[in-house]
Parts: sequence; structure tokens; C-alpha cells
Amino acid sequence: MKQMIRTTTLMAVTLGLCMAQAANAETREENAARLIAQAENFKTQAAKLHGKAETSINAANRLTGQAHTLLLKVGSPQFKSAVAQYSGDLAQFKEHAELYNAHLADFQKTVGECRAGEAAYDKELKEYQLWKKAKEDVIGDINPLDVVQTRRRYKDMKAGDSLIRQDQAVAASGRVRSASTA
Repeated sequence: MKQMIRTTTLMAVTLGLCMAQAANAETREENAARLIAQAENFKTQAAKLHGKAETSINAANRLTGQAHTLLLKVGSPQFKSAVAQYSGDLAQFKEHAELYNAHLADFQKTVGECRAGEAAYDKELKEYQLWKKAKEDVIGDINPLDVVQTRRRYKDMKAGDSLIRQDQAVAASGRVRSASTA
């Protein structure tokens, strides 16, 4: 149980860290306070769900023990009452487990969105750094955006040239094979 709480706390802290990277205006102190509050809230919610699940499990175990010790007849009112109570407790446990799974799925979705946002942020940061570098290197009336686009085109052409060379190498090896078999 403690391991699950630690794991959920770790997931909450990870989520908080991802969200913190996106918030540029926050200071470290504000960011830390917000992350701590989020982690505590998540930990509290997880503890409540675990407590409810443990209560349901204990109630189910209690009913199992009572059923073995009472030796009730199948048609007796006490037996029917015990089955109804057990069914109710089991349904409650199932409901709590479904809520927990839904919460976990939502958390995992949020973490995935955060990671996707982080990748987009990194891409934009690289673009900005490239633009800034181009702007610093500008001489005369050259637009930094033109430099960035030219660098991109050069990379694309270089990649295309590599593919052409690979195709030529494959074709040449095919001609060598056909000449050697003749």
C-alpha cells in the first residue's frame, strides 16, 4: 500500500515537473509550492481510494469468514442476508476499483500530453535559438528568417543527396552482380 502511495506521489511530482516547464512566468518558489500542493492533493486522493478499497476487502474477508463459521442453510433468511451484504460490498469494491482505474488512465493521459507538449516546446526552442543565432549573424539587409529557411533547405537537400547516393550504390552493386554472373 505504501509502495502504491509512493508511486502515485512520484507520478504526481513528475506531472508537476512537466507542467512547470511550460510555465515560464513562475518563480522557483511559486513553482515548488504549487508542485508540493499538487503532490499532496494527489496523495490525499490516492490514500482515500486505497482506504476505501481496503475497507471493502476487509468486509469481503469478514463475510467469507462468517459464511464458513455460521454453517447456514442455503434457503435460510440469514444466508440470503449474508449473500446480499456480500454482493453489495463486492459491488462497492468494484465501483471503487473502476474509479481508481479511471483516475489512473486520466493521469497517464495527462502525462502523455505533457510529454508531447515538452517535445513541441523543445522543437520551438531549437527554432528560436536558430533564429536568434541567424539574427546575430546577420550582415546588412539579410532577413534572419531567410537564413533559417536556407539552412532548412540545405538540410533537406543534403538528406535527398544521401538517398540518391544510396540508390546509385544499390544500382551499381546490381550491375556488378549481373556482370560477374555472365
